[in-house]
Amino acid sequence: MTHDTYEFEFKHPNANQSHGCWAGGHYMIYVNDADGNEITHPYSPVSTLDVLGSQTYVIKIYRPHKDFPNGGKFTQALEKVNVGESLKFKGPVGYIKYHGNGEFIWNGVALPRKSKIGLLLGGTGVTPGLSMASASILGKDGCDVKLLNFNKTKDDILCQDIIDGLKSRNAKKFEYKNVLTRDPTWNGLKGRFSADMAKDFFGTSWAPEDHVFFFVCGPPAFDTHCKKVLADMGYVKNIHFAWKE
Repeated sequence: MTHDTYEFEFKHPNANQSHGCWAGGHYMIYVNDADGNEITHPYSPVSTLDVLGSQTYVIKIYRPHKDFPNGGKFTQALEKVNVGESLKFKGPVGYIKYHGNGEFIWNGVALPRKSKIGLLLGGTGVTPGLSMASASILGKDGCDVKLLNFNKTKDDILCQDIIDGLKSRNAKKFEYKNVLTRDPTWNGLKGRFSADMAKDFFGTSWAPEDHVFFFVCGPPAFDTHCKKVLADMGYVKNIHFAWKE
């Protein structure tokens, strides 16, 4: 899909089996590292529940880089798995579930019903957020869904076809913008998430009230930054956004 991101399709043992993952959930995928130790990482499928016999994931391979000299241990091991080999999956699991119609379950507790769902997504964190957007838009549950999709450059933008597909389904209920942090040629939104960006994109009707919920997913530093901005704006954790301590 990009220079370091790929679609991985995994065939189910049963050809009639759906992936069965709820919106916002994920599977733990297991591989063996170079020393033969089993390691795992969570991923959310991008294929929909009506696809039988397989499930598809969008996964970025973190190879050695000046910012991360050793690269990603899990993804580099995953890249070495050969077609035809089998992997172990556990799930679906996850602390957050979206059941549609504005109904979120966070850590086993039902949140106040929502009518506005904001998605702050970075890199491959776009996948669990899109599962919520798809559940809402394709399910026609009436919620307003807005997405800010953060990436380094335009070449890093993932799942644009899925995003555009949701937009074409219901432009009144789904709005999105791509935000880039390291692309000098980009004429759209730039920089890190901020209070000004939130006010401009989401608007005054998204004030910190019970019917508003933000889902944040991306690299750890991205998550922490976005949630701090929300908290500083008056949004309350585990009501307006989920934050597992």
